[in-house]
Amino acid sequence: ARLIKASLKKNGDFQNVTVNQRRLIDTMLARYAGDFAVFRELIQNSDDAGSRNFVIEFNQTRQAEGSSTIFTLEVRIENDGKKFRAEDWDRVKRISEGNPNEQCVGMFGVGFYSVFALVDDPLIQSGGQCMLFSWNRNQLTYRHSVDPAVKKDPSRAKRTIFSFGPLKEPLEVNLTKLEKFLSDSLYFTKNLRRITVRIDGKEMMSLKKHFGGFKPLPKNIFPTSSKLFKCTTMGYRECIISTSRGRKKFELVTASFDLRKNGIKDFDNFHARCKKILKKNLPSTTTVSLQFPRTNYDRKAAEIVKGRIFVGLSTNEDTGCGFYASAHLYPTIERERVDFKSTSLKRWNEDLTRGMGEVARAYYDYRLSNSNSVQEDEDLLATFRFSDTKSPEVSTLLKEGFFSRSSSLKIPIHGKRELCRDIILPKCAMENLMINSVTVIPETLKLVSPEFFKALQSRGLVKTLSIESLIENLDENAPLTSDHVAKVLAWRADLKNPKEVFRNKNIISAFRKSVIFKCSLTGQKRSLDKIKFFPKSTKFSVPYPSDTLPFNVTKALEYYTSVRKVMEAMKITAQLSFHQWATRFSDSCKDNKLPSWIKQEGKEALSFQIAQAIHVFNSSNLQTLNSMRKSVFQNVMSALRENKTVPTLQKSLCKPSEACIYGLSGACVAFTVDDHSDEDVFEIKVDNDVPRDDDNEMVVDLADEEINNEDELPRVSLKYLHHLGVKRSALLSSIEVMTKRNDSSQTILSWIASGPQLRSEDIKLLRSTPFLRCKGKGSKLFRPSEVIFESDIHLESSLPKMTVHVLAWNPPPRSKEFRLLDKLGVSKTPQMDALFVGKNTNSHEVLTYFLRAFEKNYYKDYDPRNIEFPFLPDAEGNLRDWKNIALDGDIFLPSLNKTFKDKAKAMKITSPDDKMLKQYAKEFKEKGYLSVLDLLQIKGVPEASDIMTYLTDKKLSPLEATGAFLYLGKQMESRVDVTRTHYRILKKLPFIPMESRDGKVEYVAPNDCFVVGPHDENIKYLKAWTSCFTATNEISENFLRASGCKAEPKVSDIVESILNEEKRIANVKVSDGDTTGVHEYYQILNFIASKFKRVPKALKKRMKEEAFLFSVEDGRPDFRRPNECYLVDNKLYERIVKPAALVITELSEDCKDMCIELGVQWLTSAVKVRTRTSGRPTTSHRSRELEERINDYALLFIHGRNGKRMKGLRRDSKKIFENIKVFETESFIQSLTFEGDLIPLKPQSSGDMKMCVLSSTDSTLHLLRDAELVPFDVADILAELVVEKKTQIETVSSHFSQILFLKPSQLLARGYPTDRVQKEVGRVEVGGGRDTLPQLKVQNYRRSAGISSTLLKNALRCSCAKHRIRKDYGRKVTNVEYEPPSISDELLRCSQTIGGIECYTTAAEMKDVVSKLSDSNSRLRSAASSFVEVLHKVATVVGVEPRFMSIYKDKYSETIAFNQSGSLFFNVGVYEQCHYKNDMKTSEKIPPSLYYWFVTMCHELAHNIESDHNRKHERVMEDLIIKFSPALMKYTTSQTNGSLPQNQENVFTQRSHSSSRQLKDATKVSRKRERRRNGNPVASSSRTLRSSKRIRNAFTIDLT
Repeated sequence: ARLIKASLKKNGDFQNVTVNQRRLIDTMLARYAGDFAVFRELIQNSDDAGSRNFVIEFNQTRQAEGSSTIFTLEVRIENDGKKFRAEDWDRVKRISEGNPNEQCVGMFGVGFYSVFALVDDPLIQSGGQCMLFSWNRNQLTYRHSVDPAVKKDPSRAKRTIFSFGPLKEPLEVNLTKLEKFLSDSLYFTKNLRRITVRIDGKEMMSLKKHFGGFKPLPKNIFPTSSKLFKCTTMGYRECIISTSRGRKKFELVTASFDLRKNGIKDFDNFHARCKKILKKNLPSTTTVSLQFPRTNYDRKAAEIVKGRIFVGLSTNEDTGCGFYASAHLYPTIERERVDFKSTSLKRWNEDLTRGMGEVARAYYDYRLSNSNSVQEDEDLLATFRFSDTKSPEVSTLLKEGFFSRSSSLKIPIHGKRELCRDIILPKCAMENLMINSVTVIPETLKLVSPEFFKALQSRGLVKTLSIESLIENLDENAPLTSDHVAKVLAWRADLKNPKEVFRNKNIISAFRKSVIFKCSLTGQKRSLDKIKFFPKSTKFSVPYPSDTLPFNVTKALEYYTSVRKVMEAMKITAQLSFHQWATRFSDSCKDNKLPSWIKQEGKEALSFQIAQAIHVFNSSNLQTLNSMRKSVFQNVMSALRENKTVPTLQKSLCKPSEACIYGLSGACVAFTVDDHSDEDVFEIKVDNDVPRDDDNEMVVDLADEEINNEDELPRVSLKYLHHLGVKRSALLSSIEVMTKRNDSSQTILSWIASGPQLRSEDIKLLRSTPFLRCKGKGSKLFRPSEVIFESDIHLESSLPKMTVHVLAWNPPPRSKEFRLLDKLGVSKTPQMDALFVGKNTNSHEVLTYFLRAFEKNYYKDYDPRNIEFPFLPDAEGNLRDWKNIALDGDIFLPSLNKTFKDKAKAMKITSPDDKMLKQYAKEFKEKGYLSVLDLLQIKGVPEASDIMTYLTDKKLSPLEATGAFLYLGKQMESRVDVTRTHYRILKKLPFIPMESRDGKVEYVAPNDCFVVGPHDENIKYLKAWTSCFTATNEISENFLRASGCKAEPKVSDIVESILNEEKRIANVKVSDGDTTGVHEYYQILNFIASKFKRVPKALKKRMKEEAFLFSVEDGRPDFRRPNECYLVDNKLYERIVKPAALVITELSEDCKDMCIELGVQWLTSAVKVRTRTSGRPTTSHRSRELEERINDYALLFIHGRNGKRMKGLRRDSKKIFENIKVFETESFIQSLTFEGDLIPLKPQSSGDMKMCVLSSTDSTLHLLRDAELVPFDVADILAELVVEKKTQIETVSSHFSQILFLKPSQLLARGYPTDRVQKEVGRVEVGGGRDTLPQLKVQNYRRSAGISSTLLKNALRCSCAKHRIRKDYGRKVTNVEYEPPSISDELLRCSQTIGGIECYTTAAEMKDVVSKLSDSNSRLRSAASSFVEVLHKVATVVGVEPRFMSIYKDKYSETIAFNQSGSLFFNVGVYEQCHYKNDMKTSEKIPPSLYYWFVTMCHELAHNIESDHNRKHERVMEDLIIKFSPALMKYTTSQTNGSLPQNQENVFTQRSHSSSRQLKDATKVSRKRERRRNGNPVASSSRTLRSSKRIRNAFTIDLT
């Protein structure tokens, strides 16, 4: 290798290496791919040049309305810094010549070349000189000269201008992003103070930077950890950047660092390596600047915006905190990252980055010492988040610098400054459980800067709250309050990862032992480790055993979380129910002593509050207590009875035997007692006016003297207190003693009235207690409600004979005793129930007394609705209540006794002396009550409830029911007391009599029957089979339907009836010659069939298995199973085989379907016919003609008149018809096989014998030779072949018979779509060639005006069938001469005409087509106009008048044209799709489509002679084309070249005749291909699009 190198150096050719400068710059620019990279470099250069102002101007701009983005073609940059020196001009024209100034950050010398990303020829103007760069292929050139613009404007020499334009491509600039970039660029500029942006000469934005005074920071916080740098000065100043969006305030912290040359070993080697890379010395002094925003911390913000690191200007490196940083760092070549890869520069960058962290720490300490609010503390912490950065080295180095002096780091907590080592970091929300005051970092402060505290924790600068410290804190403060215990337990339950806190069993055990609390009721201490149960309910505040969580703790837990969740977390899953509580209570009772765990600590007696709670707890669960073991119940009750456990109103406890529920004594229980006894309770009414005695002293009302201001007491049941042994009342016991001593009523009443105040409960008890004595009754005692005062009784002659109890002692009217008796219910007159009971029931004297004393003693309180005993005599002498009696009686009520009625009428209301009675008498007269009878309010009709009772007790006969239902219908419609409840009762009440044919009467409810009105005779046949009642009038019918009767029975009930053998035998007579009930029976079957879908599956199964179908077999009627019966569809077979046939004339179509579903067969399906022919089958003209017609008309067989496929035919019907064969035979013999029996067919007459049969082996039809062919026989056989249901044979056979034996024209006249049959029918054999046809004239091919009306009527009657009724769009059609047929849908005539030709379309497209034809600019209008011009030209050649032509638009039709009764219709859609575009392109007068539509018109004119597509039609069309070809050629030549000479016309005539044979052959080919097409249902009397194109092409080529 050495020899080779030496040889090459001596003898080799010397050449310079060339550099593709364009590719080199493009490669460098690829690394400068960033927003505003050009502006960044120029701003940095201007700041280095000492510029104060920087201007960016965009010219030739374009901006969308409402957008902040512009597109510009020219950019101009201007600054007022130092002018370019000679060395600056030399350096700018050299690539990779870095800035030798060690204080500048530029080191690669490629920054300016970023402008080539925008423009190829940048221009620089500075100091009166200018330099222009340009490309010479791949080499960059420049031109340097004096600036000529300085002469005009000398001020330009003081500025430096960069001009870029025109740009390579429009530059997209987002003004919002640009403003953000420029404001960030001003953060750390040394000299630059203002940036201005202009657009097309107009100033759009201006950014200004203002500085405050420099404030030095104390030296004790200077950075000291760096070995490479030494901090000499550090301070801050307040800065403001003004933009169009507002003002940004921030503090700029600046620190100067000197380079320590002796700070590290081998400094000279380190400096030499760096100089080799930088091409300049390291700066001896450098500056670090940090920018801290002065904004409030927003708690709702997702994160603090991370600040960027500036190396001159912004890079892609971020600080991970809320501050921006700038330092003399050395970046990578694209200036987007700090270089930590280079071995030499890494040390410099790392120490300087670490220094930035120390400066940040100094600012933190200074700002923290001067903070005055919690908000400022949070703002400061939010700035130092220390989140991850894009380069992990930056985050690590900043943290190292910040936490370098960790011992003095302080944290702001609640306005105080705490050292890190003295605070605790919370964990798992344990800080909320600490009781002693410890310094815990609040969770809110931790959320402000979580990464900051993570960094503290990772460096061990703060302590973490542990479970051990929590346990120690709980032990020191035991016992805990219930609320604090609830917090601790709720915290334990909410732990997501308990194992993280409770690491082992020892910690768990210590924690449970440290949680000590008290029961709020008893004051007893308990620890969590001894708790095994928790209360099932917190409704009752009762004490619980020592191993159960106290009530107060459980109640407090419910406030924080779910009790069950806490217990599951503590592994305490057992609940203490009342059953368990009572058992533990019973087990703890020894010698009838109360358990210790229900007593307060240190006391033997039970507290008042606990006693109340225990009794309420027991009373609420009394049913559970009774259901427990007898020993438990007795132990609990015994312990409570033998001790003082009952709380009284005196706030003391006593034994149950010493207490009472109601009474005068002070031992009344302190409970509200729920008394659910059945004793009568009378309301005590208190008068508003206080009564006074003779001495004007106030009379005390005992009921008003009750204590009503007591606090609300807890509730217990009366039954529980009875079990406990508490007396009901002390008052009753005293009265009981006095009555046993036979003390008088006066003594008892005086003692009660003079005693303490009475409670309302005492009044109720006295009312129900018998303690009063009456005259003449001896020692018998009565209740107050059973006696009357003696003073107000009018002793009449009849009164002593009545049973009335008079009080033995009559107190003075205004005494306390009298008022007491009045409150207790002692009346002044005999009560009505006392008058009409016992011996007084039938007493005439009692009635007389009642009538006489009614006005004075009873009219006030009389209300017949409240009287529940009978007191009115009827005609028979029995007493009835007012509801069950009428003045004159009716169908339901007896009549009032005539004597009593006369006496009551005779006793007129008088005007007594008493003022009150006079007033009442006046009021009665005003209301129309003129006698006592009116006051008794006896009505003439019964109440609804009485009617219900009557219908229940008494069964109406059918005759009575008719009148009763009429009466009820009238009454219940007009009665207001009839409610829905009455009708609900009637629905289930069996009161409707149903009489059977044997005379028996059964009663059914309305729900189980249906009613037939007087006009509903059509369903009365159901009466014998179901519960049906016939109403004689509409009122009775309405009443029964309102009661629940249905209009028709349920189908399931009818099926049940018809399956009932007894009902069948009773309703249908099956004896010979007797047809009673058969018609009704079949009507029942038809009714079932109409609703057969509703029959349940179980009933359908029974119908298939049981013999319920009435059929006749060989003259014997009987009921048989469905699979034994047949539906007769062939009378001949029925006469021969004599099956069990249903009466098919009685059956509906639904009934036939039902019978088939149940298993009934059609007779023709059950009978197998075997046919055997004699002789060899042959063909004849008749058989061939029939076979050809069946095969050719296969599609017509399966389509109806409307062109749609007939329903109910087999899918392979078309194939069957196409493959059928027809032969003739001498004779044939038929035999029938039915139910296994072979029966020879012996026709009784020639009419019974069919003239054609179908072979049993294949689809071959055999005709009887020499016999007349009957069309219906062939149609029947074909119908049996293809129908799916036998019921359709008759309809399908009628359709087939017309198709088989009618001519095509006759079928067309009847509406059959013969034009849709693909194979040709009715072919006409033409022999002898073309010469045999007559000479044709144009008049033969078109309809003349004279006969148009007749032809139109015939055409419409034959082809329009049912639905082809034409309407005008928007107006009625009048005087219509002809109308077109339907193609894909009904065609309607539009109101527009184009060139004298009418337009048609379908109903679906009418609006759209009309609007387009009305619009002169639409494509359809233009195409239609062009199409009409073509048709006019063809009509001129052929000689057809325009009034016989029409155009139509149908997007669903492929038909090109059609002929309807001589009128021609052409599809404008075909022209628009195929010809319109080419016709518009041509400039000639003859459109290219003329020849196509000429052939089409000849085709349609040929249909005037032959309506079908056959050979005759082809030959006529060919003759027409040949006949009119000379005229067509003459017309086209005259339109292009003018008129032709006579000799030229003859030439064209001869040429046309010579080429006519070629045209004829081409047309034949197209016709044959058209006939071979398969199954296009839209193909009609016209040709399709494809075949017409072939004819057009053939005709055009031949003419050419």
